[in-house]
Amino acid sequence: DFRVFEGGNNGVGIRAEQGKDAAYFGMELQILDNTSPSYAGIKPYQAHGSVYGVFPAKRGYQAPLGEWNTQEII
Repeated sequence: DFRVFEGGNNGVGIRAEQGKDAAYFGMELQILDNTSPSYAGIKPYQAHGSVYGVFPAKRGYQAPLGEWNTQEII
């Protein structure tokens, strides 16, 4: 469970070697404020829920800013 606030940009690292930055040595599941003007020009595979740089997520499932979201990683 997580909340995204205005301009928020974070992620969950997966499939990374222990001790290395998952954003560069693994995969990152993007957590992002899709409504922020600063991210208006992002690619689909950079949006919230995407496997960053690899696979885009379907949009429209993110709760409004500040509200709780639930994400399951299988």
